[in-house]
Amino acid sequence: YKKRVVNLCLAPEGSLVAAVSGTELYETRVDRSETGDLSCCCTCPYDWGPCKHGVAVVLAALDALKAKLAIPVVSSDDGGWCPKYDHFLDVPPKSDPRERSETDRVIRAYVSKLLKRDLKELLFRLAESVPEARDWIGDRIRLETGDAEGVAKIVRAVRSQIEALAAEPAWVDEWSGNGHVPDYSEVAERLEMLLAAGHANEVVSLGADLFQLGNEQIEISHDEGELGMKIAECMDVVVRAVAESSMTRAEQLLWEIDVGLQDEYGILDSTESLSAHAALYSSDDWCTVADTLVARLQPLSPAPADGDGSDFCRDYARQSLMREAVCALHNAGREAEIAPLLEREVV
Repeated sequence: YKKRVVNLCLAPEGSLVAAVSGTELYETRVDRSETGDLSCCCTCPYDWGPCKHGVAVVLAALDALKAKLAIPVVSSDDGGWCPKYDHFLDVPPKSDPRERSETDRVIRAYVSKLLKRDLKELLFRLAESVPEARDWIGDRIRLETGDAEGVAKIVRAVRSQIEALAAEPAWVDEWSGNGHVPDYSEVAERLEMLLAAGHANEVVSLGADLFQLGNEQIEISHDEGELGMKIAECMDVVVRAVAESSMTRAEQLLWEIDVGLQDEYGILDSTESLSAHAALYSSDDWCTVADTLVARLQPLSPAPADGDGSDFCRDYARQSLMREAVCALHNAGREAEIAPLLEREVV
């Protein structure tokens, strides 16, 4: 972080402000409340709480204090403290979702008062001037009319969009801060729209492509984790779609387990686990899962080590599968089978 935080300053009210080099140059501000709680405002895409750039600013300020170095005080009147956001000091810190929803409430109240003809005119103007709005309205019409071909067209478009984004390199130059991270936000929005319209199976199908291509893309990327967060946002929709899909409850659990076993980069770490909703899954569901996983363990007999590390990978994969089998047996109420399974695995 020491080489990434530049132009560290103090605003008159005590906020820490700095430019932080990441995938690009992000403008970051950290505020402290009267109770000592910290809040962060940053131009990076991470929007689930304080970001790593805010942490870097705090650490840089602590280093300055330890070294007894004065942090210069600036104000928005100075202008140009960072090249792209001259008035960033006037931007309020990130608030919690309840505060951010206030703007949504104001907009909703305004729109609700519009006359029908004014509302139509507003939509026409949006569709004419904003391509994203035109596409969104077009998708909405196809989904609301229940046109099967229209839905299939949306699915094909999202799949093509995923393939195109996955083909883009994600990279960042650690020295200059220049780089590029593909933006999956529109994919997430269209997956949400499909799910809300009752097309959970289609979302799960798209999720399979997204997970495979996303993992391959992350493997060769050279960014700071932003790509993984963007793909994770999409996969959060997919996981919710699995719970609403036509799969049996046992198949849903097995889907989550199988994806988790392949998730080398923690894409699903931030998503809510299906198994957390215990009321949805009975002991019979877990029995089916346990039987399936234990059966998979049988053919994975140890092979002679060949010295290239494949024995380690094989053993790690088997141990991961075994842990899932033990968990399934526990949830199925078949604890008596766990010790014998572990004893066999010792060998």
